[in-house]
Amino acid sequence: MNFKDFEVRRASEEKYRFELVKWQADTFTHNRYCFTVGFLTYDTDAGTFGFESVGLRYMEHYQEGLNDFILRWCELEKLIIDAEENDNDEF
Repeated sequence: MNFKDFEVRRASEEKYRFELVKWQADTFTHNRYCFTVGFLTYDTDAGTFGFESVGLRYMEHYQEGLNDFILRWCELEKLIIDAEENDNDEF
């Protein structure tokens, strides 16, 4: 899921770990690359997400609306997780 130059994607083989990355273009080669801004981890016991910035990257690269994007993404992903855990009974 994308917002401006940001994307949330699965971070690893861990089922409930995701990364917030920021895409940029190299000014010399114009190739696009991304770097990790932070990690979102879902706590199955608490039923909530946690966010951990990589250093100060979240504050250094913040854009208006990013907080709302992350919160909405978490709401959507929680619906998906709940549906998967309930064997898709809600769909």
